[in-house]
Amino acid sequence: MTTHVTYQVSYHHNVAIESHHFGHGHPMKPWRLTLTNNLVDAYGLAQYMDTYVTRSATFEEIKEFHREDYLDFLRG
Repeated sequence: MTTHVTYQVSYHHNVAIESHHFGHGHPMKPWRLTLTNNLVDAYGLAQYMDTYVTRSATFEEIKEFHREDYLDFLRG
């Protein structure tokens, strides 16, 4: 009998976001994401978490959380 283990912690990561700069005044810096991922790997923490590789949301998915006029504004 095999049992499926579900962890209470999930880790969502995509290496592509590590090169994204959120702006000078924003507290999330690319090096912080890289450091976090390196620590998770170095301590072997991923084996104790449900891990997910994130992807970009589709426009339809984004519309579930934001008004379409706001998204039109962001698209310029």
